[in-house]
Amino acid sequence: MDFKIDFTNFQDHPTNRSYMVFKFHRKEQADYFEGLLHEAAIYYERHDDNEKPEKIRYLFAAPKKHEDQLRYLNNLAIGKYRNKFIPDKGFRIFVFIISALVLGLAIIGYLRAA
Repeated sequence: MDFKIDFTNFQDHPTNRSYMVFKFHRKEQADYFEGLLHEAAIYYERHDDNEKPEKIRYLFAAPKKHEDQLRYLNNLAIGKYRNKFIPDKGFRIFVFIISALVLGLAIIGYLRAA
């Protein structure tokens, strides 16, 4: 049994190892990534896989010889349209304050014990 967990949105092309395939599930990310590829003058092929309307995928294949630049552009596209880890601003501030208090108590405890 070959089970693999992959946290990235790219992999080697299944039939042509000299290409990388990037997968996006959001149209705005895919369009932005395509614009970045166009600006960088990197040849690519795009395929919108919409066999299942609830799971539309936008696939890009690009030459692996540009791997470093492709990964950088991919990170830009993902970063521009990412969701915040804690979307509610008030709760985010609350978590920060609690974390700072716990860290402060830990430092004070360490200094008193020393």
